[in-house]
Amino acid sequence: MFDYEPGSEEALFDICDPEGNILKTGPVQGPITQVQLTDVNGENLILMVLDGEVSTVRPIDLRKAS
Repeated sequence: MFDYEPGSEEALFDICDPEGNILKTGPVQGPITQVQLTDVNGENLILMVLDGEVSTVRPIDLRKAS
């Protein structure tokens, strides 16, 4: 899950690896968007949100449920 309040209805997210390869993409369902990552390999993932003219990039902190 990630928190993001979109400023436009067309806001999209990308989950990327450190090399910039897009592993998963989809619409932002703000204010909280749930993304299943069980089919995504890698530990150092990056979340990029494209929201109109605004882009936000931040590392993903993966916390696995036990």
